[in-house]
Amino acid sequence: MQIFIILLLVRIMGWLLALIKQPPVIGEIIVGVIIGHSVLGNSLELEQKQLKRRWEDSLPISIATIIVPYGAGAALSIYFGMRTSLGSLNDPLHGGITVLIFAVATLIKFLPATLMTKCVTHRSWRFSTSVGILMNTRGLVELIALNIDLQLNILSPGLFTMFFL
Repeated sequence: MQIFIILLLVRIMGWLLALIKQPPVIGEIIVGVIIGHSVLGNSLELEQKQLKRRWEDSLPISIATIIVPYGAGAALSIYFGMRTSLGSLNDPLHGGITVLIFAVATLIKFLPATLMTKCVTHRSWRFSTSVGILMNTRGLVELIALNIDLQLNILSPGLFTMFFL
């Protein structure tokens, strides 16, 4: 019953945003953020004592919280990737621009997250680097924004491909 209610709320919010000429997926994301994982009672155990006591219950949930986002990311990449035009990257200049965009986007997310983690928490460089790497994941909202820009002809297919990669 909970899943039915969640899906109903997601669809209603998507429909409401479609009425005001906004992408329905934004409303669906808003519902997901508001509801969160805790509604279904599934979340990661963070306390070590709790984890030792309930590892059998926590292990499948932990594995699912790792695998599901990557699977969803792969599925979204396939969906949004259908609009990419890799043929537009045949030119060495465009390939170089793509590499530059990728390098700048990676450094802009990685360096501040790593340095702030080190400065604020005073943890090891290994821990801080791990946080920096985890913060460097592609955001769903970024991909949605790129897709909307492509639909509105703000981005050319070649530039969309560069940013998408």
